[in-house]
Amino acid sequence: MQNNFFIDRQTLYELQLFTDDDNGQSVSGIFMNVNTEGGKQKINELFRTPLNSAADIENRQSAIKYIMSTDGFENFPVSQSHMDAIELYYYSKEPVLVANSGFVAALESIWLRVKKRSVYNKVYREGVMANLQFISRMKAFADAINGEEIPELLRNIVLQIAAFTDIPDIRSALKTIGKSSDFSFIQLMHLDKLFREVLREEYTLFIDSIYELDMYMGIAHSASKRKFTFPVIDDSVSGVDIKGLYHPFLTKAVDNDFTYSSGKNFSFLTGPNMAGKTTFLKALGVSVYLAHLGLPVPAEGMKLNLFKGLFTSLNTVDNLTKGYSYFYSEVLRVKNIAQTLHKTPKIFVIFDELFKGTNVKDAFDGSKLVVDGLCKWSGNYYVLSSHLLELGTNLKENNNVQFNHFSSSVKDNKPVFDYKLHDGLSDERIGLQIIKSEGIPQLLEPKQ
Repeated sequence: MQNNFFIDRQTLYELQLFTDDDNGQSVSGIFMNVNTEGGKQKINELFRTPLNSAADIENRQSAIKYIMSTDGFENFPVSQSHMDAIELYYYSKEPVLVANSGFVAALESIWLRVKKRSVYNKVYREGVMANLQFISRMKAFADAINGEEIPELLRNIVLQIAAFTDIPDIRSALKTIGKSSDFSFIQLMHLDKLFREVLREEYTLFIDSIYELDMYMGIAHSASKRKFTFPVIDDSVSGVDIKGLYHPFLTKAVDNDFTYSSGKNFSFLTGPNMAGKTTFLKALGVSVYLAHLGLPVPAEGMKLNLFKGLFTSLNTVDNLTKGYSYFYSEVLRVKNIAQTLHKTPKIFVIFDELFKGTNVKDAFDGSKLVVDGLCKWSGNYYVLSSHLLELGTNLKENNNVQFNHFSSSVKDNKPVFDYKLHDGLSDERIGLQIIKSEGIPQLLEPKQ
């Protein structure tokens, strides 16, 4: 699968696609319903390799849909504790023993059973037997899920499992299951050498296929539980058309519809503080990215064009190490986006305000310059939230710009929000109302 999709570290951080030190929540963590450490690693790898091919996206979607709709995938065939034993054996640094027969074997047997008895039992005997049971269960599981309708990605996993379990030495080894009490030291060491040396490469591919299967099953179970939906790649759609969008971190989320009107590629988003603008922007960015991973999204339905990149500017910070002010960091972020447009056409860009770190006049002029410039690039789509209402009025002359807003009302001198997205430009200014509702003026009065 080719990866020609651009996304940078700041966008990954702002959308919380991975867990960081500041916040334990992550979008990738939503899908971590897996049974193996390898499955977790596979999900992290998947999240770092977005796709830019409709065929690749549809192939991945088909595999996940098949798991969600087909009996037999309800439970991973091996328990977590069993997988822990397998991975302990798989990653063991204990050497593969050399004895095959005779005097050397006797000496190694005595040395292991007397001097390293716990290692012998935990790594060699228990590890080999757990591994045999593991291989047997995975073979039975793969045989059961294989069928004429199985999608390509899952079929490749099944074939990889079959390629290992059909090796003559492995078929012979599987016949020993249930006879562990009859194992001689020589037989045990032969199997260990088989798994960890002779068939090391084949065994590694087998384990990797199990991790991939675990990943797809984990994703499918998570998506089914959360009732996520699969986006449709549709070249006729103007950018993005999404119904019932919500942020997956919220337990009582308010969903919203969003699309671009015909001939528009820039959404100018207004509304008061706390009305839901930033949450909406993050939810939109997350869904666009998940769609390019071939994963289901937190929405009732979604259609979109394929993009070649995703760029956000939601939480630009100053850089004290390099001596950058907040405003200069904002300027550099916009410069980075402009440079990316030259190298990567057809990207989706999300701004949460522009030039907050300077005076209102410069912010207005700078934002107008940027919006007018970005609209010249056909094929790209943008969303910009802003408190500069005068800028919105000015942008009505730009045929590429549409206007959306979140609103509020006042009840008992306190702001009330419905968190619903509406068409048009908002002229609400309730910042002072919020300050007053929190009793700030009274607190600022000195005590008599």
